[in-house]
Amino acid sequence: MAVAEKRLEELRAKISKITKNAPVLSGEDNMIELNENNSYHKVWFEEDSYKEK
Repeated sequence: MAVAEKRLEELRAKISKITKNAPVLSGEDNMIELNENNSYHKVWFEEDSYKEK
């Protein structure tokens, strides 16, 4: 169990290092804002199965 906890800590540190400078786009109600012109965000727009009723 100690090995798993140590590995989890290492993974969290790596994720933190990668994401610490990543910009977070915030929109209405502090929700993450996606940009349909950004190729990384485009998949979210094209594959969104939620349809507002």
